[in-house]
Amino acid sequence: MVEIDEEFFGQKLSKKDRKIHLVYVGGVYHNDKGYFNTVDSFKKIVNQKLHIHVYSQKYEQLIILPEYKKICENEYFHIHKPIYTENLQIEISRYDWGVYVFFPDFTLLKKEFIETAYGNKISTYLEAGLPIITNRTLAFASSIIEEKGFGIVVDKPEEIAEKIKDIKIEDIDKKRKMFTLNEHIGELISFIERIK
Repeated sequence: MVEIDEEFFGQKLSKKDRKIHLVYVGGVYHNDKGYFNTVDSFKKIVNQKLHIHVYSQKYEQLIILPEYKKICENEYFHIHKPIYTENLQIEISRYDWGVYVFFPDFTLLKKEFIETAYGNKISTYLEAGLPIITNRTLAFASSIIEEKGFGIVVDKPEEIAEKIKDIKIEDIDKKRKMFTLNEHIGELISFIERIK
């Protein structure tokens, strides 16, 4: 986990330019059956004058798509090459919030699949010391984020700027440590013994 100290806060991009910087890490969906095009959410974020930094393993494919070429002209949109090492958490710790929003087409994709989804990006954001923004459609993920105090839940991406304007997620370091395997090893051992 990235250390949360004075240096952590001093290296934030928002400290330098006084603007809010969000980060999105992982799968970006574009014309994938069943998913809402992720670029549509990105457009709604940049329209609120929020910076969004995207790290996707599809970087090479995305930068040649007309929709991504167009959004790259917006000063609030930034697409970066993927980082596959522990340096990812250090890199993204410079931002203010981690974003995990998906708006799938339920005529093509089972609602239960999305309601129970829990992306690795949540752990990546917590390791980087970032509070998280998710949407209520991701029912399991949003319940964890609300229950543990890891961030906020929105119904649509247009609500993000208003919701985060005055929010400070307190004690994210303490909260994320309470979510680690070290804190829950007893429960895991107990579960394994029950199912033997």
